[in-house]
Amino acid sequence: MIWRRFQVSSDTTIAELHYIVQLIMGWQDTYLNCFKIYGKDYGVYHDSGLMFSDEQISVSLQDLRLRVNGKLAYDYNFTANWQHAIRLEKVLPPDPNLKHPVCLAGKRASLPEDISGPERYDQFINHLYSTQLKVWTRLGAILAKQQKLKIKTSETIKVKGNWLAYLLFDPEYFNKKEVNEALAQLYQNKGTTLQSLQESFQQVIWEREYGEQLY
Repeated sequence: MIWRRFQVSSDTTIAELHYIVQLIMGWQDTYLNCFKIYGKDYGVYHDSGLMFSDEQISVSLQDLRLRVNGKLAYDYNFTANWQHAIRLEKVLPPDPNLKHPVCLAGKRASLPEDISGPERYDQFINHLYSTQLKVWTRLGAILAKQQKLKIKTSETIKVKGNWLAYLLFDPEYFNKKEVNEALAQLYQNKGTTLQSLQESFQQVIWEREYGEQLY
């Protein structure tokens, strides 16, 4: 099981919750999304995707009147059919020190975003370690012949798919500190509009991927 526990304020909007989930799962908002709450669909619109009303930026969690242990569904990447259950565990007194959402705990790495569904993820894990062994063996051979390092590594290592992702992916890895740094950065620059929230999210993703400012 891959899970996260996080704390948010009651005035968190549906749009904010979407981007919070994206960050705590380590994703980049590449695919379509939809919250299903009391039989109604909410979400952040993407081209060629479901249409949502402006409630995504105006409706907050407190407006939904969720009960303790109540659940809402979050679907992401409709083709892959990734379905998440988000449960309200506890309602706490207001905390003036809570400046942004906080990830409290979690377990296991989020799946690579482009894995097409639970069944394919199982296949991916089954082949993961043998692929990593092949990559590391080939890298060792390359490093042993430093005079030939002018050959591009990406051309030398012949594995299917994104070889670097295979090389680095650890299904047991989870770093709470990294998640909370991303959440803090999102809320530092998110503004009050959906556009500013989206731009802040993209800035976080860009710095996480490339280690530099987007603007």
